[in-house]
Amino acid sequence: MLVPALAAQPPDKLKSALARDSRTTVLVGPLVRDGFVDVDRGVLDSIKDIKNELDGKKRVLVVADKVQAQVTVDVLSRGATSSGGGGAVAMPIGTMTFLIPIGTIGIATVLHAGSYEKPIVFQNCQGWRNCARLVAKDIEVWIAANGTSLDQGQPAP
Repeated sequence: MLVPALAAQPPDKLKSALARDSRTTVLVGPLVRDGFVDVDRGVLDSIKDIKNELDGKKRVLVVADKVQAQVTVDVLSRGATSSGGGGAVAMPIGTMTFLIPIGTIGIATVLHAGSYEKPIVFQNCQGWRNCARLVAKDIEVWIAANGTSLDQGQPAP
């Protein structure tokens, strides 16, 4: 959620206010390809859950506009398999493929900073909010490790 005091500002003052804030601005949303939004109810719920987990974090300011964001996080999917049996399903994300065990719940996201991208995938996390908490924790750790590059306006190497 965009901080209400900032959201009420005219665009020029909003940019100035964001520039003074030392937190990294993060947009969490669905993947958009060729003008189409890849979304379902589960993805929308996970976007909300991740935003709630990030809201109030020391290093993170959740924003509502991609123009304001230093980092974007695309929520690709959220799902549960109905089989309690063994096995796994391959899920390609970007240039990587992840194996998801059958009979679990999980969430798949990709963090972007410039042309850099980092898949953040959790499976078998016991609950949707816990999945969101784990994703938010990884986003925080990544921001802490790459804050200098982000502060200089450069994507992380």
